[in-house]
Amino acid sequence: YWRPTTGRSLVDRLVAVVAGQLDDQHQVIADSTRVLDPGEHHLIRLSADEFAGRWRLMALFDVPSEGTIRGAYGHNDDGSPLAPAAANLLDPAAVASFIRLTHDAYAEHLGRWFGDPIVAMFTDEPHILGRNHRRDARAWDPALLAELGAERRQDEVLRLLPSLFVPYDDDHGLAADHARVVADQLSRVYYGAQRQWCDEHGLALTGHPSAPDELTALDHFSWPGQDAVWRWVLPGPTALHGRESATARTAASAASARGIRTVLTEALGAYGWRLTMDEAKWLLDWHLVRGTTTFVLHAFFESVRGNRAFESEPDLGLHNAWWPHLDALTAHLRRAVMVLGSLTPTAEVAVVVPDDRAPVEEVAVLYEHQVTFDYLTPQQWRTVGDRYRVTTVIPAATIDPIWDEIREAGPARVLDPAGPAWWTELTDEQVRVREGRREDLRLGRWRDAEDRDWLMLVNEGEQSLSVDLGDRTGELWDLWTGQRWQVDGPYELGRRCSVVVAPAGASSTPPAVRATPAGLPPGPLGLTSWQAHRGDGQAWTGPAIGDWTTVADLETWSGSVRYRSVVELAEAPSDPLVLDLGTVGDLARVWVNGEVVADLAWAPYRSEVPATCWRSGENVVEVLVSNSSANAYEGAMRPSGLIGPVTLG
Repeated sequence: YWRPTTGRSLVDRLVAVVAGQLDDQHQVIADSTRVLDPGEHHLIRLSADEFAGRWRLMALFDVPSEGTIRGAYGHNDDGSPLAPAAANLLDPAAVASFIRLTHDAYAEHLGRWFGDPIVAMFTDEPHILGRNHRRDARAWDPALLAELGAERRQDEVLRLLPSLFVPYDDDHGLAADHARVVADQLSRVYYGAQRQWCDEHGLALTGHPSAPDELTALDHFSWPGQDAVWRWVLPGPTALHGRESATARTAASAASARGIRTVLTEALGAYGWRLTMDEAKWLLDWHLVRGTTTFVLHAFFESVRGNRAFESEPDLGLHNAWWPHLDALTAHLRRAVMVLGSLTPTAEVAVVVPDDRAPVEEVAVLYEHQVTFDYLTPQQWRTVGDRYRVTTVIPAATIDPIWDEIREAGPARVLDPAGPAWWTELTDEQVRVREGRREDLRLGRWRDAEDRDWLMLVNEGEQSLSVDLGDRTGELWDLWTGQRWQVDGPYELGRRCSVVVAPAGASSTPPAVRATPAGLPPGPLGLTSWQAHRGDGQAWTGPAIGDWTTVADLETWSGSVRYRSVVELAEAPSDPLVLDLGTVGDLARVWVNGEVVADLAWAPYRSEVPATCWRSGENVVEVLVSNSSANAYEGAMRPSGLIGPVTLG
């Protein structure tokens, strides 16, 4: 006799006991498995005649996951014995209790402000098992047995249930079915209850699920959302590869399927004090071209005293050395959101996902060929699938019954990067990369109320791209500078550059918004030798031009320095002059004769200065340079200051 037990726990519940014969590879032979009937006190009778050969006996228990949630204070945060236990988010009674204790209390104390200024409820990464859960746990609730049994016999479900933990000789798909019913249950019980509460109280439900490639949960968000934090997505391979690269497109796809224009992201959080505006600009464009319209920038801290500086750094605002330049980044974001948020996103390909996880590696070829797509669940495809030029699935999904429906509806193709490159047929011939890597160009598509086509072009690579828009007419709108000009021949899409291609006759104009720059006292200037003045008013002990970290007292100083020079011109130029600052650490704002002419946040630190800014005789050039806060907080000693050489020509 064998009595399976997990120990002295009073709450663990035996779900099933399964026996399975083992093959030579120590795998359970699925066809040999049988469910054993526990007797009184859960005793299992074992007979040598009945179990001849090599068998594995497996007992499954419904137990607490031992996962936790983050407490409100340091003493009950992650890893603390006092961290609160995670709730069972698959249990309607548990979720109802959670809402009663939290949401109803919010309504009691803050309800008069619901709708204005409180517009939404944000749910952040709910995890079924909780944080730091026991490693051998799988999501479970008694209701799942009935859900799984709806498509299989319950006896078959129990026989295959141990395959969630140990290898079987044949994949009967129970793991995929389990993931699907768990996602459905979580969606209905947790997200559904919160969405109902928010609807009843005049709030939007937003936030993001626990996984970057999760789809089902997003159906319940008023504003579908995701996040990109912890340096998970950066220029380079992570732009297109790895689960985190799915974040923006999953949220935008969920919104598109339901006709929602608000797509939310939590961005820049925990990227560290070494986050540069170069990286921040790249990441925000990465989100924009994939459909994000609403940004929760993480975070602007009231205080960074002591250890607060390292809780979820960096501070994006006042406590960061880039503060005098931040308005250039937020103006860029504001222009993009005001334009794209008023349009309807469009896509050419529907990527149907039979389970709850969006494929990532397979869709990289679509990005690299500027083919727009949406992830769709089978239910969404049945509703909106006729919008798309092509419907596709990944090869592993072709055995799913949905594939038969897709092929009958047509046109349908299998998305296999190693197979026929059918996606090249969808590549916009009007958008050609004449010089540079075509794979680095990202393209987003939108339509306006007059059914006109809008594009966003983003250079996600490290080299400049020469982009030809063919016979397309209209205007190019530079989101960083607010400038606009007619489409006329090839356009040089430089490193970190992004533009909107507006159709001819578009009435909207990207607003040229700019906050008043932070006032810093000017310093004395010589014509041939630069002089500098510290932004905080203290005496400047660094070089007039060069890397100030070479001075011992400034190795760990982060802040701003204002440089000033006078240029004598015999006569005012008739054409723009190119000001090249050479090497800069880290950010530069440039004035010519008191007028802001450029915000330079990435290499090359070069800008055309319009002829109208110059005059004959004396011209004053001022450059405000701010370095990285990583020098002060981490001793990074990143190159700092106006390093040059500076040229004008």
